Amino acid sequence: MDEFNQLQTLKDALKLASEKIEEEVEKSVKIQKALKKVFPLEVYKELRPDVKNDMDDDDDLIINHFVEFGINETDLEEEANRASWFLAEQITQNILTDCRSALKKEQEQDNDRHLVLSKTFGSHASLRENKYHNFAKAFTITHPKSKTVCTWIPKNACSTLRFSFAKANGLIRSKNEIEWIHSNNESFCADDKELMNASYTFTILRDPLERILSYFLDKICHPDGDTNYDKSYSHARKTFKTNNETTFNTFIESIYINPRLILEDIHIVPQCKFLVYEKYDDYFSLEKMEDAKLKIHAKTGIQLEDTREFNNIYTTKGLQFSETIGPQTPIEEIANYLKEGLKPHPEKMLLPSLVKKILPLYLGDIVLYGSVIDKGFQKMSKWIDLSDIR
Repeated sequence: MDEFNQLQTLKDALKLASEKIEEEVEKSVKIQKALKKVFPLEVYKELRPDVKNDMDDDDDLIINHFVEFGINETDLEEEANRASWFLAEQITQNILTDCRSALKKEQEQDNDRHLVLSKTFGSHASLRENKYHNFAKAFTITHPKSKTVCTWIPKNACSTLRFSFAKANGLIRSKNEIEWIHSNNESFCADDKELMNASYTFTILRDPLERILSYFLDKICHPDGDTNYDKSYSHARKTFKTNNETTFNTFIESIYINPRLILEDIHIVPQCKFLVYEKYDDYFSLEKMEDAKLKIHAKTGIQLEDTREFNNIYTTKGLQFSETIGPQTPIEEIANYLKEGLKPHPEKMLLPSLVKKILPLYLGDIVLYGSVIDKGFQKMSKWIDLSDIR
């Protein structure tokens, strides 16, 4: 009997111990979930790229590494504050260097035209060593016959511009050679002398919020979009760690938490970064491309051809608006809607809570578009009012 009682006591103790272990495990899981919510993961990755690589970019392993080792090596609170300053610095730089002319109350008259490079402001570096200037210069294209310099910006009819200029310059003959433009961005790129001797300069701008939505629908919602010459889709998936459950809401949250990500993909780099001049002869808006085509043809003789009809990229041209697609719709579902000829309405996707997170990231673009595009201020005011930023 004593042996039975002892066995029963042991079983009860084991059961109690098992329940305690389960409780501790459950508590540990909850703590780990809570930690993942608040842990500045991207900051730690940037501080410790060696850990990121050794752990194959596995979030759980990286957090565990911090708990075991990094907690005694790194002041994450201080580094997170530096991340906040990064955003402030980007905004300040955009406004001070790229939007100075847009902020002037009195614009210069046409007869006072002179070309000024925008990325030399505040820098004593030579043009050869000025990385901001060289970045912007790399996104120019020239038309020697008319001495035209165009700044082309990704997601702003850039394929149309590159194809039309290449055709006008005699580099390609027809739409069957469209693939040429994707591997020859440097062809007919302006050098510094051509920049300063241009007879006509222009660029095409786009509503910053609709641009980032366009990027999401194109690069994020088409995981199978890569071709032999275009790897931008896999780059987007890797940069933002997307999966079939990713939504527009989680995508915006990722760049809001880690604003450095907007510099990791040229398709969402702020438009201000691409501007090589302080002031262009013409700023056109993507939303009024027909007006742009007429004036560009009159000034340069170049006929802009809309490449969306024959280019191998995804486009929402011709699709019908759907009221059922929203910021919480997973990208797998959105991809199916797009295949069925349906697209989301911008105002259904760009809800106030998301607009409020996007605006600080693209403040320079908001100021620029609102200042140099006809009725641009009214359009940008709509987003500012919607965000209810005070």
